[in-house]
Amino acid sequence: MHGGNDMPHRVPTSVPRLGLLLCDVILMIIAWLNMVSMREVAELPSEYQAKAHSLSSSAANVGASHAILRIEGNEADSPELLRYYLCRYTAGDSVTVTDVSSDVVSERKIGLVAKYTSFDLGTMIVVGVIYFVFGIYVILKHSSRPFAGVLHALAVGTALMILCDWGSLKLYLEPFNALRWFIFDVAIWILPSLFLHFSFMYPNEKRGHRRLFTTLFYMVSLSGIGVSAYYLVQIFFCGIHIYDTHYLDIHAQVNDVFLIAGLLCAAANLEHSALAIQDPYDRKRIYWVLLGISFGPLVYVFLILVPRMMLDYELVSQSMMQYTLLMAPLMFYLAIRKNPDRKTGESA
Repeated sequence: MHGGNDMPHRVPTSVPRLGLLLCDVILMIIAWLNMVSMREVAELPSEYQAKAHSLSSSAANVGASHAILRIEGNEADSPELLRYYLCRYTAGDSVTVTDVSSDVVSERKIGLVAKYTSFDLGTMIVVGVIYFVFGIYVILKHSSRPFAGVLHALAVGTALMILCDWGSLKLYLEPFNALRWFIFDVAIWILPSLFLHFSFMYPNEKRGHRRLFTTLFYMVSLSGIGVSAYYLVQIFFCGIHIYDTHYLDIHAQVNDVFLIAGLLCAAANLEHSALAIQDPYDRKRIYWVLLGISFGPLVYVFLILVPRMMLDYELVSQSMMQYTLLMAPLMFYLAIRKNPDRKTGESA
C-alpha cells in the first residue's frame, strides 16, 4: 500500500521540476549567446559619452565636450535612442555624427569603442550565473514549499535582466535579436510582480489582500509584455523605425516606475509582516530578506534608476551595481535554509 501511495506524490513534483530545469538550461544558452554579442557592443568615445541633446541643450552641463545631435542622419534626442543606434554597430566601426561643441554644430566621422571591458563582462557573468544557480537550488531543495516557484522565477528573471541586456544586433539574425530583446523585456516587466508576490508568501502565506494586489501587478506586467512584443514585431519584422513607436518611452520610463513601485511595495509588505509576526525566528527570516532587497535591488533603484530618470545619468558604475545585487541571493539563502537550532529540523 505504501508503494502505491508514493507514486502520486512523486510524479507531480518531479515533472514540473524537470521542466523548469530544462527551461533554465535553454535560457542560460540564450543568455550566453547574448553575452557574446555584448562583447561587441559599441560606445561613443569618452568626449561624447553624455546625454543626447537637442540644439537648445548645453553639453557642458553634463561634463562632455561634444553632445550628439544625430548619428548617421538619425535624430538622437534621448540616451535610449542613441543606445539603440549604437547596438546596430560594433566596436571599431566608424559612424558619421552631428554634434555640438561650444555652441558650434559640426559633422564628423568618429570611431566607436567597446562599451564593456573584460571586467564588466566577467562581473555580469558571475552575478548572472549566481542568480541562475540560486534559482536551481530553490527548485531542487525547496520545491515543496509554497514560495518555491515564485522565488525560482524571481532569481532566473534577475539573471536574465543582467545577462540579456541589449547586445550588438550585428552578430545574429533579426528573429534571434527579437527573441533576446523579448526575453529581456519579459524579465524586467515580471520582476516587480514577483517581488510583491513573494512578499505575500514568505515566511507565511497571507491570503488577505494578496489576490487583489498581485492580480493588479501581474495585469500590468502582462500588459507591458504584450506592448513590448507588439513593438518588437514592428521594429524587427515590419521595418518600422523605433523612433516611430513608443517602445523606448515605455521601456525607459513606465517600466522603471513600475519596478520601483514593485520593490517598494514588497519591502513595505515584508516590514509589515515583520512587525505583525510573533515568532522571533520568523521575524529574523523576514529581515534577512529585507536586507537582501535593501542592499541589492533597492541600491539599483536609488543609484541607477532614479538618477537616470531624473538626471539622465547614473551615480555608480554598472559593475558596482551588479556586485551589490549579490546581497539578494545571499540573504535569501540565509532566510530559507534549514534552521539547525530547531529540534523539528524543518526548513526555516
